[in-house]
Amino acid sequence: MPTRIAICLVVVFSAAVGRSLGEQAEVEAVARLRAMALRSARVDAVAKLQAQVRDLPVTDRTRVGDLLDECPPMHAGLTAFLAGAREASRPAYQASGACEAAVKVSTRHLVAELQELLRRHYTGRKARPTDFEGMAARLNAPELAATGQGRPVKESWEIDLPFSPVEAESDLADRRHMLAGSREFWEKHCTGSDRAVALGRARTDAQRRLAEQVRSLPLAPAYLPPAYPPPAYYLPDASTEPGSQPGTAAGTADLTVADLIAASDRPGTDPAEFLAARCTGVRYRCEDLIVEVKAQAALKDIYSALATWAARHYKGDWVTSGQLDQAAGKAGDRVLTAVGLGSPPVESVKDPTPEIVAVLRLAGQTPPWATGAIRAVGTGEAAGPAGASAPATEARAGAESDAVRKLARRLCDLRLTANTTVFDLARQDAAFARGLAMVQQSGRIVEGSPKAGPEAAAQVEVELDLGPLWDLVIYCVRTEGLVIK
Repeated sequence: MPTRIAICLVVVFSAAVGRSLGEQAEVEAVARLRAMALRSARVDAVAKLQAQVRDLPVTDRTRVGDLLDECPPMHAGLTAFLAGAREASRPAYQASGACEAAVKVSTRHLVAELQELLRRHYTGRKARPTDFEGMAARLNAPELAATGQGRPVKESWEIDLPFSPVEAESDLADRRHMLAGSREFWEKHCTGSDRAVALGRARTDAQRRLAEQVRSLPLAPAYLPPAYPPPAYYLPDASTEPGSQPGTAAGTADLTVADLIAASDRPGTDPAEFLAARCTGVRYRCEDLIVEVKAQAALKDIYSALATWAARHYKGDWVTSGQLDQAAGKAGDRVLTAVGLGSPPVESVKDPTPEIVAVLRLAGQTPPWATGAIRAVGTGEAAGPAGASAPATEARAGAESDAVRKLARRLCDLRLTANTTVFDLARQDAAFARGLAMVQQSGRIVEGSPKAGPEAAAQVEVELDLGPLWDLVIYCVRTEGLVIK
């Protein structure tokens, strides 16, 4: 009898766990769909808001849109400013999954931004900064607002294929990692040996990206990366105050592995020397001859290797090998992760189409930021009419908007080549411009953020993956015939 009771309890418990996991998965799925719908609605609302701003008169003969068309840097700056528009009200979700979102910008802040952009970038004769002085009074409204609609639809350029887990290095080239659609495409256009070349290139690229992350790792144990280590950041936030001189107590947080190497008796050491990386996943794209390899390296192993190296080659007093051993112990089970991209030689592709050739030539010029991420810290203070909402909520909303604006501005300035920025492509192609707006609204708040600042201010750090932006570039080159000079 006790055995039967135990079996029944196990069955009941298993059923309860199954229901709980199923409910959790359903909740997560609904949250993802709502996030997609909200992103789409915000993009629509910001586009309508930009249309309003473009139509604002500056002089009797000139509107804001005339200045934006004449001055691309001014256009990029305003686009970034509006990307951080605040929510005017809580998003409304319908049973169909659609979302309605309203955004707003302060008229006073908008006019100040237009004046600053004009001073900084405009060299024409259609307007002067003083022409904006009466704009806020003419508008006779404290805010401009717009409402947008969106649906939970995955964009055609977004890649949601999972990485196939790799158990061992020898398992990397196994054909079972190729999904049905990608296997057919790759085998049609690529031989097994050329696929191996693509895999080797992707693996090497992942190792190189890991080495870049190691180069920027902090030396002081108190300044280890957060709970999930950040990827390599290629564009440091321009608003960050420079640290004090290396070697002083205040500058400890600024010291990195790169500084240690430079001050050693082996300044040419490659940071890859401290890596014991392993490949953990692989993903073949279904419409492009591009393969991605995910590689990881344990932080504790990196710091342990660095401590051994420093004991032999570093004679300064910035950090000791004991402190690096301490950092290794503090690292726990955290890892650095990087994704490398690889493709076969373009001249060896079977039955190449113009689209395949264009993508492969682009893949050969992949920028360093393509699989990284960027972060920005925004600050905000309580704003709006008294009693509209709690000051802390207002401050947090303002800080998040500020961070999104900074990220949007840096996205526009990213370079694909020496002659072409991301915003240059947005001016060329409407589909790319809409995709860029989607990417700008895809940031996530970093763990441990927001933080309270002085005088009821708040700080929020937002991170934005750059992989989707590179996916968008590739998609538009293949489908829109976009040309990058």
